[in-house]
Amino acid sequence: SARLSSSQAELAVARANLERAGLRNCQVRLGDMYQLPVPSGSFDSVTIHQVLHYADAPGAAILEAARALRPGGRLIVIDFAPHREESLRVDHAHRRLGFTDAEIANWLKRAGLVFAAPTRLHGDPLTICLWCARRPVATAQRRSDADERFSRDNKNSSRPQSEVS
Repeated sequence: SARLSSSQAELAVARANLERAGLRNCQVRLGDMYQLPVPSGSFDSVTIHQVLHYADAPGAAILEAARALRPGGRLIVIDFAPHREESLRVDHAHRRLGFTDAEIANWLKRAGLVFAAPTRLHGDPLTICLWCARRPVATAQRRSDADERFSRDNKNSSRPQSEVS
């Protein structure tokens, strides 16, 4: 299990908590959700938990998480349903006041994932949604084959790099 954060302070707290709990099979890493520091197909599951509402480009974060999934891997996005709590923008720097099912489904589809019906945890005033998707095995294999062909073709190209389009 791995946790990614762009905050050194948050990682220090997480490391201390893992050590205190004796969890040796977990790790935390400094990183960027738009450029995960892992090879494609590294994880069986990825969870994006309560961070998309801070994101400049939530769809790009989902696309990057999908890249990190193994064939058959699952992505879970946990965030707010649409709401009107403007104080979260002002007091907590939320860029978005929740997400619609259609927004999340569109991003998951663009990432090549198969979307399942969301689960809602109703609250007052905020509702939390869990949007789940999986990376199809066949699609992942086609993508992997295409990546391999691209890499092989570029490696075998006799044209100077500046001419490769």
